[in-house]
Amino acid sequence: MDPLLEACRRGDVESLRRAANFGPLDLRLADECGRTALHWAADGGHVEVAMALIKMGADVDAADDDGQTALHYAATCERAEMCRLLLESGADPDAEDADGDTPNALGAVGLAMRSPGAD
Repeated sequence: MDPLLEACRRGDVESLRRAANFGPLDLRLADECGRTALHWAADGGHVEVAMALIKMGADVDAADDDGQTALHYAATCERAEMCRLLLESGADPDAEDADGDTPNALGAVGLAMRSPGAD
């Protein structure tokens, strides 16, 4: 696995920041299934990593090979705080994956409303 993707999978925000200090990162980089660094951060619930990626310009609506966005992953894994971050960053709750499922149907908005700091 690419070191950028691996750092995000592990939630290693320091490695991510160190890599960014050497120059711009290719945030469109994906693994063999089309998962980006943001997908991996969302899947693991690594909010600090996701925040850093978003600040660096990661596409919050990038889809993997099955059409799933980071918000699909966060909703499926019931990552409330991640759902909130992604929604506040402009992620589309109605983006359909290959099966026609949307993050909203998977409970993303409800989870976000239950996360700390939700109004």
